[in-house]
Amino acid sequence: MRNRAKCRLCKSVVESFFDADVISCSCDEITVYGGEGMRCAAKNWANFIRLDDNDHEIIPTIKEAGQTETNQKKISSIEILDAVNEMIKRYDELPQGAMQSPVTQYDHYSLLLLIKSCLNSGSF
Repeated sequence: MRNRAKCRLCKSVVESFFDADVISCSCDEITVYGGEGMRCAAKNWANFIRLDDNDHEIIPTIKEAGQTETNQKKISSIEILDAVNEMIKRYDELPQGAMQSPVTQYDHYSLLLLIKSCLNSGSF
């Protein structure tokens, strides 16, 4: 997923492409930085909306440091299979040259998150 966000106040969409990119919205309410590192900041998190690669809005859940998730929603095996199928579809749509490029640590991290979700869901 790309490091993109939208500001509720000024409606600006900002995106960080590289580790050194620090991009703020026009009203300086939200900031994204770190490229694929997915780092972000906000003066008020209620004004921060994450955007996925298809421009779908994702409202983040804000937790204080040290706070743990107590009411995690169980993910069904159907939802997991849908996510895997979507990932396969995206790989199928890549140009041939991209399929031969090296895998990054971010790719490994994404795969581990998916495996963790599968195991935590208790669906398997």
